[in-house]
Order: sequence, then structure tokens, then C-alpha cells
Amino acid sequence: MSRLLFIFLLLTIIAVPFVLSKRSLVFVVDTTISMTDEISIIKSNINATVDSIKDFDVEFILLPFADPEVGPPINETTSGFLDMVHLLEEKGENDCPEESLGAIKMALQRSGPNSHIYVFTDAKPRTKDIDEIKTITNMCDIQKSQVLIFLTGKCSPTDPIDAVYYDVAKNCRGSVILYDLGSLRHAFKYIKEIVKTQWNQVDAQYDFLRGKNISFAVDTYTTDMMISVAGEHPDIEIINHLGEKMDVQRIINTSTACVVIMQQLTEGEYKAAVTGVDYGMVTIYTRRAIHVEFGFSSKLPRSLDETSKAPIPGISCYILVILDANLELTSIKLQIAKTGEEIHLQYQALDKTRGYYVANNIFEHGKTFKLSITARHKENKTVIEGVTPPVKPQDPGKSTAWMKPVVQLIGHEMNWADFGDSTTFACKVTGFPKPRIIWTDDIGNTLPFQCVLVEIPSVYLTYANVANATRNSIITCTAENAMGADAVSIKLFVNRTNTFKVLKSPSDITVQYGEEGRLYCEVDAHPRAEITWLHNNTAVVENDNIKFEPENHALVIRNMDIESTGEYICEINNNIESRSLGASVVITGLVSPYIKPPLIKNITQPLGTDVNFECYVERGTPVPSSRWEFMSPNGNITLLTTGNSIGPLNYNLKNISKIDEGIYSCTAGNMLAVDTIHISLKVIQN
Repeated sequence: MSRLLFIFLLLTIIAVPFVLSKRSLVFVVDTTISMTDEISIIKSNINATVDSIKDFDVEFILLPFADPEVGPPINETTSGFLDMVHLLEEKGENDCPEESLGAIKMALQRSGPNSHIYVFTDAKPRTKDIDEIKTITNMCDIQKSQVLIFLTGKCSPTDPIDAVYYDVAKNCRGSVILYDLGSLRHAFKYIKEIVKTQWNQVDAQYDFLRGKNISFAVDTYTTDMMISVAGEHPDIEIINHLGEKMDVQRIINTSTACVVIMQQLTEGEYKAAVTGVDYGMVTIYTRRAIHVEFGFSSKLPRSLDETSKAPIPGISCYILVILDANLELTSIKLQIAKTGEEIHLQYQALDKTRGYYVANNIFEHGKTFKLSITARHKENKTVIEGVTPPVKPQDPGKSTAWMKPVVQLIGHEMNWADFGDSTTFACKVTGFPKPRIIWTDDIGNTLPFQCVLVEIPSVYLTYANVANATRNSIITCTAENAMGADAVSIKLFVNRTNTFKVLKSPSDITVQYGEEGRLYCEVDAHPRAEITWLHNNTAVVENDNIKFEPENHALVIRNMDIESTGEYICEINNNIESRSLGASVVITGLVSPYIKPPLIKNITQPLGTDVNFECYVERGTPVPSSRWEFMSPNGNITLLTTGNSIGPLNYNLKNISKIDEGIYSCTAGNMLAVDTIHISLKVIQN
């Protein structure tokens, strides 16, 4: 078996269909006899090239083609890929043209998005394959892949470079560069520069003849630019936004290619003057980098201070992403390092004006990933992409030495809140074993709080909430474990505008005698208002019958009597505004005294006997005071007895004599009236 046949069989056996999700570098190599020297140059340069870019998370694919065979593509490890390249040998005849378009199509079919297709050939494409251009263009549009054609010959020395290649390169964001054997090695330098930098915008043009002036804008997100000019004796001159000629780094400068790199650019309009002997193509590579800040937490974070640099695996985790405020997030993708898998994450805006966004995911232990961010400029609608450095989830088995807690305030030591607002404070606590955490205020109240682990095994975030901020206070977070304790305090100032709102005002009341009566007066005022009460224009002072209940905003009449009636005024004053609110208090339930009339009004009784005078006070509210009095025939009045109740008030007179003759009167009186009955007594001999 010939060596050539062995290689062909080997390629056929190990090649299997595959679809990649990560970026691929596909080397499409013409293996016809005419490419003998080129294949030798490829083998001489491929090792150094692959070694310099193998850490850029790319997939290497080799796709040989000849006439009429194309492929199959070989997807291998880095070392396996190099082995396959070194096994390449030319075969067939010096055919021209070749089936290069079919090879480009297959390369796009078998590679992932954003891949680079490098075509090495010395022949123009077959005319019968021209229809493939439309398919190739569609695939490039969908996959955002790039095709670069390194051409080392022509079917005839007098032939121009075939326009079909220019069409492919233009539609696939690439270029066509004609190399001779002495300069082909520069193609690999070009490949290195393309792969090493994350160029996220590629513009290709080929319609310049001998010269062209190209204007391009540099914005604040542009970090690097590379301009490639392919043609006969190309050259380029860059004029910056100040009209000055720039010093640029020329990485390739041959008779058929000129490639320059510009770094540390400042914002403004630039011009590129390109020249050449004949037709040429200009390809402009732009790297725009989003400055992305990000962090992870199991609780919805409000700032990066409330996150860790890596997620805890196995639990639902928030991802906080912070962009420049001029950008609007359009997508977040999770790129798994080893597999190349991409996961689109749902996200929501926390604060678009500040560029705060949040997504959610459950991360797997041991799976390193990157965050791929795409954003759009709010004004010019430019799409900008960025990728974070690799992130490895935290190790659940990580251990640490015992340590005294350290409490770190998140946010400001002095905080302002509007009156009545709900306010949340946060602290980061580092300690092992897990500290006991408590939040208190300056009057000894314990505040409700949450605590979450943010970094295994010893860093926690703790949050306390003041549900209704109504006063200035000092909030303290304390953490304690077996190794010691630490605490930090936060000052809360409650901000209130001048307010004066009467919430309760006194109203007229009628109170049953002896019952309780209440008048209310409440104000929501800032500065704080003082309340005083007046009763019939005299300041009210607490006593046994009048009490103040500040917690109920009430004046209480505990036992209604006639002295408690009248006009009450609630005076409110905070030195900015004052108000007087009045109400009348009326008593009810008063009853005039009434004495039941006696059955006998005139009594005649023998000397030496006993007499019982009956008096029955039937009603009276308040309870009347009652008494018996005696009026002698000469008009002298003597008080005999008194009482203070409803019911009988009898008076007994024993062993009467002539001096007991006269008028006996029973009187009952209260604040309303007086009622009296009279009984006369006449003493006779037996």
C-alpha cells in the first residue's frame, strides 16, 4: 500500500460527523501535487502557530481537499491535529481549477459559530461551483464565521486573482492575500494575531483600485484595531482625529500584504489612506471591550460588595452584572470551558440608569465557565460584546482555621431614610465556626435579619430591616463565636419635610353621669408638635378624675360629673404651625331629688311614747344629700340627722315630751333641686 493511500484511508477512518458549539480554527489545505512546497511550509510553521494559540479555547480542524475529493474534516486534540498535519502529503495532478468552494462550504458546515476558516490553495475555484457562493454567504451570516484565503498561485501567471474569492472573503468578513513561497510564512503570523485578540467587529471591502481613503470612528469602547491590506505592493497610512500621522505596528509588510495594529486609541474620527498597484482588499478588525463588573450571591444583591467572585455550586445563585450606564444589556451567555456549551441566561434590569442587571443559574461543581456579554449602545445602537475571565465555582469541601469574627459594614456608616420608609442594612461577616449574628437598635430592640453564606466556608452576608423608619437611631450588627466577637454600628437619620397633619380632632360628646368620657387629639407633625388641653380656658392638669393617655392620644374623664362639663380645647404647636381644636362636653343622666309624700302629715301622740318619722328618698342623680330638721314653735331650727343615699331615711324620737312639739322636715337635695316633706307633732296627756 502506498503511503499516500495509507494517509487517505487513515483520514477516512478517523473522521466522523460532528457539530461544534465552540469557536473552530479550520485549516482547509489544497493537497494537489502543485501544493508540494506550500504543504512543506505549512508543516514547518504549524507547530509554533498552534502552540501560541492553543490556550484560547478553540477547536482545531483539518480539512484536506483535492480534485475531486473534499475532506473529510478531522477534529482532533491539539497534538492529534498536529500529527495529522504532518501526515499530509500531496496527491493527484497539477489540476486547475480546484474544488475550493466545496471545501469552504464543508468547513463551515462542520465548524462552530465565530469560527475562522483558513484556506491554503494555489488555484482558482471551479466554474461549476460558483452557485455555492450563495450558500457560503448564508452560512457565514448565520455563524458569524470568517474566511481567509491564502493564495500562492494562479492557473496562469497572467490570470488576475479570481473575483469569486473576493466575493467569498467580502461576504465572510475575510480577505484574499496572494503570497509567494518566500512570504507564505507570514500567513501564520496573521493567523496568530487574528486568534489572540477577540476581534468582535470585522469589516471587509475589496473595491479599491490603486488607492482608497477610508474613514472610521473610534468610540470609548474601542481598545484595538487591525487593518489588513491585500494586493500588489500595498501600503497604509493612518491619520488620527487630530489630523496627525500615527505610528502603527506593522506586523506584516510584504509585496502582497500589509497588516498594521493600533492600540490605546482615543475617541474620534480616523482616516486610513490605502494604496496598491492594482485591485486590493481592505479588512478592518475592531476590538470593542465592555468593562463588565460581576459577582455572585444566593440572595439578590444590591451592589458588588454583596457578592463573591465565584458562585457556590449546587444552589440557585444570582449573577449581578454591571455595565457602563450608556450600554443596555441584550444577552448573557454562559460558556462552559471544556465542552464549549453555551447557555443563554434570562436576565432582568435592576437599575438601567446605573447599568445594573441580574440573572440566575445553578452552577455545577468543577465546571469552569465564562460570561459572554452582549450590549447595545443606547444612543448609536452599536452592538458591543465582551467575555469575562474564566470563573471556577467554589469548592464545597474547602476548610479553614478557626477565626474570630470580623464584621465589615457594606455601604455607608451614615444613612438617610425618608420618614416611614423601609430600610435594609447589610454587613459582611467573616468567621469560623459560623458566628452567632444579632442586629439591635439603640433602645435594645432586636431587629429581624437574614444571613446567607457567600464564600465557603467562612464569609457570610447578613441583612437587617427597619420596616418603618420614624426616628434617628443607631443600628448595630454583632457577630460572636468561640474565638471572640466583633461589632459595627450604623447611624440612621430619618429625613422628614415640614408636615402638620391632624389625624384626630376632639368632637362634641355627651357623657352619662358617672361614666367615662374621652376626647381625642392626634397630629403627624415635623418638627414634633406639643399638645396641651384647656378646660373652660384653664389649663388641664391631671388629677384623680382627669387623665392623659399619650399612647391613645386621648384626654380621659374617668367619672363624669357636673364640674367636668364645658368647653375643651386641644392646642397643637410646633413653632412653625399651630392649631386650636375645640369640643363641648355635656353631661346627661341627672335627676332631681324626689321624696315620697308621707302618709300622715300631722301626728298627735301621747306624752312619754315613741314616734317614728318616715322619709323615703325615691330618686335623685347624683345621689342627693338628705337630712331631718326640727323647727320649734318659736321658730328655732335644729339639725337632727343626715344621709346620702336613695331609700328610707327615718328618724325615731323616744319618750316624747311637750318640748318635742313642732315641725319635722325631711329634705333631699342635689345640684339640680331640693325636695322637702313636713310632718307636725303634737304631744298630749294620756
